[in-house]
Amino acid sequence: MKYRELLELYKKGELAQQEAEKVRTDIERQEAITDYLLEDEDVFDISLPEDFSQGMQDTTPADSADFAKTINRSIRKAFQKLAVTVLVLALIMILFVQFALPQIVSSFYYDPGKIIDEGEYRTTKQIELDMAVYSSLMLPGYYRDGVNVTDRGYGNYDINISQSVSYNRKFSDVSGKIEKGRLTLYNNNVLRRPPGNIFAWYDILSEKRNSYITDQPLSDFLDSSDYGDASMNPADTYLVFVTLNQQMPYEDFIAWTEKEGIPGVLWCAPCTRDYSYPQNLGFYYDFMYGTSMSWDRETYPNLFFDTDEDVDKENTMLSHFTSQLRYLASREDFCEMLELFPEELNDAADYVEKNGLRIYGFVTMVKKEQAEYIQKSEQVFRISAEELI
Repeated sequence: MKYRELLELYKKGELAQQEAEKVRTDIERQEAITDYLLEDEDVFDISLPEDFSQGMQDTTPADSADFAKTINRSIRKAFQKLAVTVLVLALIMILFVQFALPQIVSSFYYDPGKIIDEGEYRTTKQIELDMAVYSSLMLPGYYRDGVNVTDRGYGNYDINISQSVSYNRKFSDVSGKIEKGRLTLYNNNVLRRPPGNIFAWYDILSEKRNSYITDQPLSDFLDSSDYGDASMNPADTYLVFVTLNQQMPYEDFIAWTEKEGIPGVLWCAPCTRDYSYPQNLGFYYDFMYGTSMSWDRETYPNLFFDTDEDVDKENTMLSHFTSQLRYLASREDFCEMLELFPEELNDAADYVEKNGLRIYGFVTMVKKEQAEYIQKSEQVFRISAEELI
């Protein structure tokens, strides 16, 4: 009888007690041999001890050799499977770390290169739409809607904010980086927000007065002669901040600018709250920008204009201004990156929806002669100017 047949009988419990005890002893011996061989360097060269077959009755040397070959083949297959498994797992880990992990990490942070839509005229990236709304609301004269993005993985990006509209024939691109939701610009002067309000209505606030909203002229509170202005070069274009002497409803303000022939591209500053200081928030009038970008037009109607029709109507500009405020407030990761407060933007939208557009100042881009012309108007309390970068 072959030893394999003897093992089958042992499994079935059909061996006599004495024979079963011998087979059990053989199995224990074989397990000890296997453990020893696995620890030995020459693991694939198994040689059986001389007395291996002596303890096996009714078996032959040929049976023992055959059994040893079977063990060798099993061990080789086990090691081959292990090697293949380790190789596959290592390859999966390498591919995961190289391709999947950077994207997984990036998904937790602001993604400036996210494609909003591939429109007919241009592909709109997330940061381009965000920057367009942000710069039109808060950076008069420095509108930006073009941004090149290089994805470095793990939530890190290199960016270049390009200038597509210029009022002084100079173009200033701004480079920087976004690392895990933190923005660093290498030239922060171009897109720097004013540290405080840029109009004279700010100065009427005091311990006894906490609101700048009033129907009275500003000249009832302040003396315009107290404000001087730096010398201006006639050849240069300036960003001119114009404080109105009296706050005006939007349509009255537009009618006044047309009657007076106020030059330049106008950025209007409306009242956005009835307490504390006025905010540096506003919107462009009669300026066709952002028209080629894509956005959710149902949620944010008139975020940008496709036409200048009815821009002199308050309802049209109210829809435009509140759409921009609501949109920017919804971009919480962008707001956090630029240290903006979404609740203040929503509060401003609520205020103008309830009280309408009441203009207390405006910004225009003009030369010295035009600035002096604006300053002569009875409706102008004062102007201040800074050279466009």
